[in-house]
Amino acid sequence: RLSASGLFGPGLVKSSDPATRARTAFFLWSLVAAREEDKSLLGAYSRRYAAGTPGPVPDAPPGSWFFDAALGCVERELLSLPDGVRFRPDDAISGAEALKAARKAAE
Repeated sequence: RLSASGLFGPGLVKSSDPATRARTAFFLWSLVAAREEDKSLLGAYSRRYAAGTPGPVPDAPPGSWFFDAALGCVERELLSLPDGVRFRPDDAISGAEALKAARKAAE
């Protein structure tokens, strides 16, 4: 049901699919926007970079489905840039890292 609601990004996610950093960020950022009752957060970075300015994270380009979530989660220190530069959206995220991020998001 969560996958069908769009909370993990586009497309359906099966329970056997690995949790990726992009889908986790999208989920967390959706929760932050709901908790703060501010849906404008879901597009805040896209609006900022709408003029064609390259984004600050090379593998999270403006226009990608996870762009706002990646930047929001990094800015709020829910998730990090593993090498200090890249988000690595397709990398699997561990349960411990996802739980830590969810706890931070709930604060």
